[in-house]
Amino acid sequence: MVGLSHQTAPVEFREQVALDQPGIVRTLNSLRETSTVVEAMVLSTCNRTEVYAVYSDDDGHHDELADLLASGTTLPREDLDGHVYRRSDRDVVEHLFMVAGGLDSMVIGENQILGQVRDAYSHAVTCRTNGPLVNKLLHRALRVGKQVRTQTGVGEGRMSVAAVACDLAEKIFADLDERTLLMVGAGETGELVARHALDRGIRQLLITNRTYERAEAVAEELGGTPVPWEQLDEALNDTDVLVTSTGATEPVITAPLIRRAVARRKTPLFIIDIAVPRDVDPDVDRIEDVFLYDIDALQEVVKEVVERRRGEVHRARAIVAGECDKFLEWHRRQGVTPTIVQMREQFEGVRQAEIEKLRGKLSDEDFKRVDGMTRGMVNKLLHHPTVQMKQSASKPEGGSMVKALRLLLGLDEEGGR
Repeated sequence: MVGLSHQTAPVEFREQVALDQPGIVRTLNSLRETSTVVEAMVLSTCNRTEVYAVYSDDDGHHDELADLLASGTTLPREDLDGHVYRRSDRDVVEHLFMVAGGLDSMVIGENQILGQVRDAYSHAVTCRTNGPLVNKLLHRALRVGKQVRTQTGVGEGRMSVAAVACDLAEKIFADLDERTLLMVGAGETGELVARHALDRGIRQLLITNRTYERAEAVAEELGGTPVPWEQLDEALNDTDVLVTSTGATEPVITAPLIRRAVARRKTPLFIIDIAVPRDVDPDVDRIEDVFLYDIDALQEVVKEVVERRRGEVHRARAIVAGECDKFLEWHRRQGVTPTIVQMREQFEGVRQAEIEKLRGKLSDEDFKRVDGMTRGMVNKLLHHPTVQMKQSASKPEGGSMVKALRLLLGLDEEGGR
């Protein structure tokens, strides 16, 4: 796995490698066409973009995946390398389990990531880049995410970027019951922001979206006021806090738009941009009486949450470690299973060939008796080797034992499979 996240890269890097759904599909199709890639998955959220791949060889392919991450950006590869992390084998499993549990999120314990992991798996299934390993890994990751949330207090309280954005708004103003919040973008995150704002007693909630029907539906459900996209300029006249969360690939809040609004206003305008790629042109931060906070600026608010959750995070990490061990044990067993199956098939083939020589020479009753007896003999002969093979799966010498047995039985020779 190769990726970058809020842990390693600022938002200006993350937004360049962030992938929308078509971008994820293109990446998966590109991986599928690579001869040595047998399975793949892409996880892309506002705070991380990660490419997972299962290869048919052990040559190490991190640079190939990093090239893929950089291919859609204008960033020099050497600049991106300083922010990219690389994982292999157990580290990949542990990392994904941490992500699914919300333990690697900007807001520890946030709930949206589990749905995003599920979406990543759905994309892999749709593009036919999933397989036995990705299937098992994702099913376990989703289970770990649920375990963390049900068995620890990591996710208690208001745990999401949307909630933290509203926490920041509360820090800016002593109270929100005299304030107007304009939500730009009525997707899942935008709707969450609106709900949290109402919970905190916002006086007026305005909601705008490129598709007016969506803004209208959310506003009607929550008791807010829908604003046509074309009237965004006018809506800024009375807005105290502007929160943006659209899926746009270019800024929708431009410096000229904000300058016009400021010229008509008498009070400061606070803007919280929680979108990746960013919705607000960075030049907006240079405008007088405008205070811009991007998603990285929420880190200070998040630190308080992390401190309160420190004990629960320790418990959650223990769950991740235990489930990681179980998954790796399963994976190691898969390495010996084909050999066990082939060994049994080989012995059974010999048994059947020999017993067929007695067909017609014995009565039906005697033939069945001999068939049952020889079947039992084979099972007893193979019981100990089978047990030893399964136990060796969790030991360092397991690989050597598998190779030795395959050599002794000729399982890698033509006709020995």
